[in-house]
Amino acid sequence: MLGYMVILTQIDFWPYIILIFLFISIIYIFPASFYRKKSFKYDFDTTEMRRIANTSLNVTTTQKFLPDILVLGAFKFFKNKHTDLMINTYYPKAYQIYSRWNIWIGFNRFISVVISSGIYYFIIKMAVDGLISVGQVTFFMGNINNINYNIKNVFINISKIKEKTLYLKLVVDFFETKPNIKSGEIFLPRLTKPPEIEFINVSFKYPNTNKYIYRDFNLKIYSGEKLAIVGRNGVGKTTLIKLITRFHDVTKGQILINGIDIRSLQINEWYKNVSLFLQEFNLFEFLTVKDNVALGKINKPIDEDKVMNALKKADAWDFVSKYEHGINQILNNAYTGGIKPSTGQAQKIAIARFFYRDSPLMILDEPTSSIDVVSESKIFDAIYKTFKDKTVIIISHRLSTLRKADRIIVIDDGKIIEEGTHEQLLKLNSVYANMYNMQMQNIS
Repeated sequence: MLGYMVILTQIDFWPYIILIFLFISIIYIFPASFYRKKSFKYDFDTTEMRRIANTSLNVTTTQKFLPDILVLGAFKFFKNKHTDLMINTYYPKAYQIYSRWNIWIGFNRFISVVISSGIYYFIIKMAVDGLISVGQVTFFMGNINNINYNIKNVFINISKIKEKTLYLKLVVDFFETKPNIKSGEIFLPRLTKPPEIEFINVSFKYPNTNKYIYRDFNLKIYSGEKLAIVGRNGVGKTTLIKLITRFHDVTKGQILINGIDIRSLQINEWYKNVSLFLQEFNLFEFLTVKDNVALGKINKPIDEDKVMNALKKADAWDFVSKYEHGINQILNNAYTGGIKPSTGQAQKIAIARFFYRDSPLMILDEPTSSIDVVSESKIFDAIYKTFKDKTVIIISHRLSTLRKADRIIVIDDGKIIEEGTHEQLLKLNSVYANMYNMQMQNIS
């Protein structure tokens, strides 16, 4: 651009040309920055609405939702949901912002054309007056166009950089967000014996709520104990697991791991000692059976023999062995050669991952909710047999699976209201016994 400007100095009024182009660019950049910020803010403010709208559209093409959508006749509902949020709500305001922005861009270009035409007029007049040749007219016009383009480009790029800065700030803010759960300093190596866990006067309520799930709760889980937790829905069984895994911190009190406050432990090192199976289990359908199971020990080479052994303990080997590609079978028919396992089969493969991980602390929350009674019995037999030297915590509504537990606690209203072995609780003939007898009657 400097070379173009040097050439332009041969024209007497060249400083005015530069100033005019600078003025045109400046009156472009300020409105452009204004509308970029406005559109960014609008998109940011409507993020959740657009997410709901796009999800409403996506579920109509997602295989696992189609049976419900078809049977319920809900296709039109989701279509209207998307239309209402995006077409009727989001787009009108977005169109208003961008149309005003484009009007200003068009106006700016019009001014640029008018002013450029004026400059061309004076250059042609200089040629008519004999001050420059016809060849110089073409030469100067080309240089003026290049200078105008380059000056405008500088300001456009400045405007774009400012826009990118807005998005970059969001990324920086995200990475600088301080986690609610802060890791402690104490390094906890891989435990050679199962951990002892103790709740001491624990009170807990979820963030942004006033209702306490637990108040002054006390519980000691002994090293190597097989503890079962039962109770009605919503009494806080899963919450205990979330506290042991530090998905949340206690509001008051302490949770001790081998006598050390869990908040003092390096959280990632604590996780290396934990195997967790949640009711809402995850199956990574784009991966093979082998990869799904081996995720249990992601940082170690895959041991195929152990993968198959884990599948057998999870009562999954019978159907996995019949897959066309065996343990190398991809678990989604959206991929070439892939298959779609049933919910029960998917749960068994996820349980196999749990067996493969084989940690000192094993936690299971409703591990067989989608599995038939026969398979469930086999899986729990494998759990009690395999994890003799582990601390095991089990949550299950199917009380028949808990008969071999060392201890069963019944929780209600944030308190332990009964505890003992299966036989001891039956003799009490109270809450647990009533729950168990009702289930047995329903089975029979």
